[in-house]
Amino acid sequence: MACRSAEKAAQALSKVQANSPKGSLSTILLDITDHDSIYQAAKMVNEEFGRLDTLINNAGALPKSKGLAEQMREAFEINTLGQVIMTEAFRPLLAKSKDARLIFLSSRLSSISLRLQPDHERYNVSHAPYRISKAALNMWAACAAKEGKEQGIRVWTVDPGLVATNLGGNKEALEQMGAGSSDISAQTILSIIEGGRDTDIGKLIHKDGVYPW
Repeated sequence: MACRSAEKAAQALSKVQANSPKGSLSTILLDITDHDSIYQAAKMVNEEFGRLDTLINNAGALPKSKGLAEQMREAFEINTLGQVIMTEAFRPLLAKSKDARLIFLSSRLSSISLRLQPDHERYNVSHAPYRISKAALNMWAACAAKEGKEQGIRVWTVDPGLVATNLGGNKEALEQMGAGSSDISAQTILSIIEGGRDTDIGKLIHKDGVYPW
């Protein structure tokens, strides 16, 4: 489990372990905007485990900068470029797995098809920099899927739905918008890891099906 803060990592670890999960759990410091920390994390995983079976690229943020240009830079740094570097850093470890699974958390807001449908529930939601950065992430996932075929790395892109997290820096505001529990999105991701969504490899999926690109 990768975290930017050692203190928050310890808190998260303690919370998860309180539920007595199967297997073992450990944390590692990693900042998606610090590329050196990404490669250092990959090195540590290699030294401790020698391979990686599943990589979940779940970092994401709504830009808080002022001005469109700065919002675009912020969104791409976290939502796109960070995921690219993560994939490149950990790809050699995934290639060593007999069941490599690469998962990117995207969004229905990234769908160009849905963006043009006036009757879609998120049609009037703006967030252009976020939408564009996630659409770019989708293309990177497609490239990773093509490049990973020879190494046996299977790829999924997942919309977790509107979830009450600190994505936009205000969890309470998301809850007021009707955001659901993170347990639901976690179950969707778990279903991929356990093989329940193998028929949806290479697609933008959600808990109930598939979204169009």
